[in-house]
Amino acid sequence: VVTGARVKIGFRVALTLLRCGARVVATTRFPADCAARFATQADVGDWRDRLTVVGADFRDL
Repeated sequence: VVTGARVKIGFRVALTLLRCGARVVATTRFPADCAARFATQADVGDWRDRLTVVGADFRDL
């Protein structure tokens, strides 16, 4: 599980894990935008089936 996976370090961590063969649950407040960002990667076909994007807002926990 990678929180804040839409941008910056969260995105890079999730992408690195995917490229290393991991299954990743990427959480973000903006799931459509997050999925679109991952879809722009040239190698998306190699790991798309191991990525799950989940809309979640953890700010008020």
